[in-house]
Amino acid sequence: MYLFCQRGNLRDVWAYLWNQWYSPKMWPLWARSASPLISRLRTTMNVENFWRQLKHDFLHHLLRPRADQLTYILRYQVLPSYLHRADILEDGYRAGRSRPLTTYQKYFKKGWEALTLKPASGRAYNTDIRTWTCNCGAQKFNTHHLCKHLVQATAPLPMRFWREVVRRRTMPLYEHRDLKPRDDPECAETPLNVPPIRSITNGDDHDDEIPALPVSPSVRSPLGTVPLGRTNLPSESTQSSTASARAALTRMISAGSGAANILFGEENVRFLRKRADDLEAAARLIRDQLPYRNPIWLRSLAHRKVGEDVAHLVRDIRHVETTGRTRDTTWPRAGDAESQRRSRNTMGYQIRARPAAAGLGTRLVHSSP
Repeated sequence: MYLFCQRGNLRDVWAYLWNQWYSPKMWPLWARSASPLISRLRTTMNVENFWRQLKHDFLHHLLRPRADQLTYILRYQVLPSYLHRADILEDGYRAGRSRPLTTYQKYFKKGWEALTLKPASGRAYNTDIRTWTCNCGAQKFNTHHLCKHLVQATAPLPMRFWREVVRRRTMPLYEHRDLKPRDDPECAETPLNVPPIRSITNGDDHDDEIPALPVSPSVRSPLGTVPLGRTNLPSESTQSSTASARAALTRMISAGSGAANILFGEENVRFLRKRADDLEAAARLIRDQLPYRNPIWLRSLAHRKVGEDVAHLVRDIRHVETTGRTRDTTWPRAGDAESQRRSRNTMGYQIRARPAAAGLGTRLVHSSP
């Protein structure tokens, strides 16, 4: 980057890059080479994946939901689903049953088996199973840092290896008691029945020194089961306080059966249902009077702009449901009356299915906070 700026005489660009990115103070904040650990993630993939799941799985029917509705969804829908996924990854989950391979382990095994079938070129490379390195140069292009020389130089692996293999964050990237050279009799005869010491720093999310924790009960929320998580082995005082906390949470969730009614407002629903009936009746009256061309009555309605707010509502809803446009910002700009009106008319509106482009129908707004 420095040479690029030097060749292009981009002094101001390099001054910005140095102050914000390449100076010794800023470099450790973003450069991977500044950390002794090797990242297992690519850029912000986990954060982007969370936002994708939140928007597509839980908020796909909402347009700019209010903060209180979003908090409710996070508490009673998103959090229970993630707690359930976390329980599946625990060592004590369904103890005594065969555990399936994780997604990473499935793809690792598939990639490993594919490399075992590839023919070798016959060239000699410096392959070291213990450090998991090979100078063929293919490791940096493989998702799991494998190459056919390392895979084919490894002794046959038992089934337990695929359930225990993890990607470490320090060298060597893979370290396991079953990873042994195929043509090294001394290593093959070495007793390696002691399980490796695993730690979160090295890349494993489990700690062998911590026993499997008992599974705590779960409670029922208005939108599904809410696991209360796992607890350490508590003392009697801790058990008492934990039990009281759980009882309070259970009472809160049990009382939450009416939370949806409070949140969505049954009184507002009844009011809007009656208002929708009145609007339909008013539309029929206007259509019935149009053939008579009564100037006094029609002029009165036109001058008083009867139904103008309803017309704005229809146009704003059509605007947000139209594709191929720039999406509005979440919060309207100060001083922009149209943007503020559109925000009031559409915030919390649930996007409908798009069967045909015929009118908005009789139900304009799905009431939600």
